[in-house]
Amino acid sequence: MPKNKGGKIAAVIDIGSSDVKMQISQVRSKAILPLNTLEYPLRLGHEVFNYGKISFECLRELSHILTGYANVMKEYGVEQYKVVGTTALREAQNKEFILDQLLVQNNMTVEIYDDNQEKSLIYSAIIRALKDVALSMDRPGVKAQEKMPENMLLSYIGTGSIGISLYNGKHIFFTQNISTGSLKLHDVLSGVQESTDDFAIVVDEYLDSIFSRIQMPVSYRQINGLVLTGNEMQRIARLCNADPVNGNYIIKAKTLSSLYQTIRLMPLEKIALKFRLTEEVAEMFYSSLAIYAKLLKFTEADYVIAPKVDLWDTLIEQMLVHKRAQSEIEETRAHALACAKTVAQRYRCCGANADFLMNAACTVFDKIKRLHGLQPEYKLLLEIAAILHDCGYFVNSKHHLSSNVDIMKYTDIYGLTEKSTLMAAYISRFAENETPDYNDAAFDSLKGGEKIIALKLAAIFRLANALDKSQKQKLQAVKVRLEDDRLIVTAKSDSNTRLEHWAFEKCSAFFKEVFGVQPILTVKSSLI
Repeated sequence: MPKNKGGKIAAVIDIGSSDVKMQISQVRSKAILPLNTLEYPLRLGHEVFNYGKISFECLRELSHILTGYANVMKEYGVEQYKVVGTTALREAQNKEFILDQLLVQNNMTVEIYDDNQEKSLIYSAIIRALKDVALSMDRPGVKAQEKMPENMLLSYIGTGSIGISLYNGKHIFFTQNISTGSLKLHDVLSGVQESTDDFAIVVDEYLDSIFSRIQMPVSYRQINGLVLTGNEMQRIARLCNADPVNGNYIIKAKTLSSLYQTIRLMPLEKIALKFRLTEEVAEMFYSSLAIYAKLLKFTEADYVIAPKVDLWDTLIEQMLVHKRAQSEIEETRAHALACAKTVAQRYRCCGANADFLMNAACTVFDKIKRLHGLQPEYKLLLEIAAILHDCGYFVNSKHHLSSNVDIMKYTDIYGLTEKSTLMAAYISRFAENETPDYNDAAFDSLKGGEKIIALKLAAIFRLANALDKSQKQKLQAVKVRLEDDRLIVTAKSDSNTRLEHWAFEKCSAFFKEVFGVQPILTVKSSLI
């Protein structure tokens, strides 16, 4: 096969729970066009979900598939590629061994994405698709009930996990990942299926037990839009006789519910025969449809939007468009802050103090960039820590810092990986007088470079936190400048600021230990 004429060519290989897929794309006239999509079934998920490990036989087959994909990439002249793994590799007990063997045998480095990282990339693609849907709806003659809903539930149903988020048309303000999926759901309940004729009832009750416990910031009944994506969504859309608009399907809610009721009580063999599927595909088809129908039942949506998106959409765009656009970085930041503020409202954190702390920490960060040497994106961790640093008081006043770490590290925030979430948690953990405990197992899980970054940000955060120790925002017009071996912080205030001076002095020692400069606080009264 000759190389394609045009711009750069990139590929993404996605090692999933039920198959290994590859997308090859090329940029032409600033548009990204797919050149080829390959898909090969592989039962990684069945092995991991049932036995916890990936077998030698499965590893050999995976290596063979990747060899074939490498040959195809060579034919197309692929200039750069990524190999990513999701739930099955993420949960495999022997994943380190698997990654090592794929590097040795295939010379491929596989990057395993954590749940939040994977879903954030997919949500990014969904939002881009929704903008196209909105344009198709925003035309004369479209009824009000057919226009884009205001509060939307976005969901991606994978084979091993489910991601849900809330989107208000501007920001994703809530996100949560659920450790089940179309394949895992079937594997978990397979024993029940063999011993009962009421399997559909078991599935419904099991899904109810999951979704009814999720603490949503708004009532399900306030959600009037539903966006569903996943491996089986396109097949389901076609069976619902939905016509695609720019690759995006719009399905009537009643039609989707009717399809589920049609197959709900059917055995898998009959489903496979009716829709001309293999029994393995029928398993995931049934489970996916059950999950979609359950999500639909929890909303007031009249129709379902089903955009054709995949994990590789955002990854290929990032590779072919060189760097992430500033607008994309700002969009990610806005979603992350919106999610953090939703969590803060649940734990009744002080908004005014968080705003002051965010501004002060970011000001210090910007003024000492030649000392910390960190990329601007790390400011987001300071902002997240500022919004959530007082959540621990909701649980326990005496041990609020430790409680805060527990809350933050188990909270899903859009755009943050598990590592970056943990770093943000420890930035808030060291906000007061305690010094880092290197014996702490969770903190010790950070790699050497990650620990250094966390400690740099913690030193900045601690100093900024001292400036509003009373949480009354006494200091106004805060300015920061770096002079030789001193960090001069000036502010104006007509209030008694002795508490802030005391806290600032206490925090200065750690800041100097990290950066080698002495912080000095000078407060002037505007009455003088």
